[in-house]
Amino acid sequence: MSDYQKEQEAARRRQERREKRAQRRLRRVLKQESASLLDKTALAGAQEKIQDTLEAERDAFLEREWYTRTGKGKSGGYRNGYAKSRPVHLGGGSVEVEMPRVTGDFRSGLLPPYQRTSPKVLETLPQLYLYGISTGDFEAALECLLGVGAALSPSTISRLKEKWAEEYEAWQSRSLASHYAYIWADGIYIKVGRNKEKLALLVVMGVDVDGRKQLLTLIAGQRESTEQWLEVLHDLKQRGVTWIGLAVADGIASAYLR
Repeated sequence: MSDYQKEQEAARRRQERREKRAQRRLRRVLKQESASLLDKTALAGAQEKIQDTLEAERDAFLEREWYTRTGKGKSGGYRNGYAKSRPVHLGGGSVEVEMPRVTGDFRSGLLPPYQRTSPKVLETLPQLYLYGISTGDFEAALECLLGVGAALSPSTISRLKEKWAEEYEAWQSRSLASHYAYIWADGIYIKVGRNKEKLALLVVMGVDVDGRKQLLTLIAGQRESTEQWLEVLHDLKQRGVTWIGLAVADGIASAYLR
């Protein structure tokens, strides 16, 4: 091999090393950005579910729905709007909730007066969020959060279950943009509730051609498998995704992302 050929070969190898380093840096950046977006999405979901539960506590205390007249055997109180927004500090950040106001001796079992950080919420936020949007086991989630003796009746829990299930189905079936500059797909394993095995969350984050980041899908499974990832990717295709510029994934065959 001539000196010129050796120089060309050395230059080619240096270029390959530079490209590999750039790819590693890009993967790290994408993973960090995706984790941040997932945290924000989890906090938004937790805020909504906590607000729903506070209002369910109020309705259970009054023992009647909106516009139902006070009758015999009822508490005699009535709804009186909301108190000033109250910060609640959770493990992943803080959220604002509106405390329902009721005439009468109403106390929230979820967030007692003057309490800003709920140990129960800190302990069971992952369970509440994951049960709420993934497994549908809302009774177990609320039991973890409020305790076995919570004031929420089975009918109240059933209404919350139906509401959250409808919200998740609507979110999971929404149409997606056709083109994405890049996506990041990975599985996250989390210990949930009383389950012995960890729950696998199959997560796909995306950045569209205009630079907007969003959580495309989040599906619960028992494990990461070729079949489950194929179902996730086929679902994205059915919801309108036709082109992806770059896919970043660990352990997923590249052919499945084409």
